[in-house]
Amino acid sequence: MKNKNLMLLIKYGIIGLINTAVGLSTTYMLYWGVGLSHLLSTALGNFLGLLGSFVLNKKYTFKHNGNLLIIFSRFLLVCILTYILSYVVLHSILMKIKSNYIGEDYFMNLIILVESGFYTLLSFFFHKLFTFK
Repeated sequence: MKNKNLMLLIKYGIIGLINTAVGLSTTYMLYWGVGLSHLLSTALGNFLGLLGSFVLNKKYTFKHNGNLLIIFSRFLLVCILTYILSYVVLHSILMKIKSNYIGEDYFMNLIILVESGFYTLLSFFFHKLFTFK
């Protein structure tokens, strides 16, 4: 990976951490502080995190100035597709290769980490090559 791509990936990762913190904070605040349902709190928190990811990555990571509706539509499409690939397809594959040498809880934690890492890398490249090209 070239230095430029590595720097983009680092920015993307930092923005991802920020959005995760904002999304989770919002979810917990709405659930515990406001008293909204789990479903509504999570949906709003995730949406706010996704929106923050779009705005920050558009401005700081990829520095893209294009048609907002088209770019946001592409962004959502990439998020949905990479989610399906990472958490549905990859999860099914990983469950089939489950080891008898690792306890169930450890294995599930490992799966979550692998899926999350795969999602992050895959979405970065799709956003770079498609969303913000």
